[in-house]
Amino acid sequence: MASTSETGHAKNISNFQLVIDACTGYGDSYKPSDKDLELPALNTKKAACAQAHSAVKDPLAIYGQAVGDREALYATVDPLTTSILNMFQLTDAPANVKKSAKTIADKIRGANRKRKSPPPPGEAPEANDHSTSQRSFVMIADNFESLISIVKAEPTYNPAEDNLKVAVLETLHAQMLSLNTTTDNAFKALNTVRTVRNQLLYATGGLVDTVLDVKKYVKAAFGARSAKYKEISGLEFRRIGKRPAQ
Repeated sequence: MASTSETGHAKNISNFQLVIDACTGYGDSYKPSDKDLELPALNTKKAACAQAHSAVKDPLAIYGQAVGDREALYATVDPLTTSILNMFQLTDAPANVKKSAKTIADKIRGANRKRKSPPPPGEAPEANDHSTSQRSFVMIADNFESLISIVKAEPTYNPAEDNLKVAVLETLHAQMLSLNTTTDNAFKALNTVRTVRNQLLYATGGLVDTVLDVKKYVKAAFGARSAKYKEISGLEFRRIGKRPAQ
């Protein structure tokens, strides 16, 4: 599952502050004609980027919790599905119905095995990857509901085990649906603030474009071999997911 490293954004913002500090130290000799490169503008941009990055942290934590909760619940579905199927094979249901139950159980277990691992803590997938993952969970829940419908319709399916009883299975299915919704809503909230942050850092005129222009100005004003240029030229800025921007 593709994911975006949050630490990379923080490093860009931190390095931007180092560039601003260096330019501040140049004193009156730092006098770009472009107002966007003047120190007040740089400080304003840095503050906006830092605030936007901070705004991602709470939604990211909420999303991570939702993902973890859903993973924990869905991890119980495979063995439970096998138990349901085995119990159903002991009923008086017709052979074709038992075959249908097995087909649905295989879909549930197969979809669970094919699911990609959740993103590492502190990271989140891109929108396309989230949509793919979400569809997989939705399909599992839908097939689980179909399996419940089959066993519920069979009068001789009457297990003594609480975790296999229809009412308990229906409660579990409701929890599956609820966690699907919670995770999807959490991702949408995260994606909204993350998009704002990424625009400020990486869109035209954003942090990376600005710092590249600052480097060009310092190089032109003081020379490529100057101590001033060397002070900032080695600071790396990355457009996340793309090649480094020097």
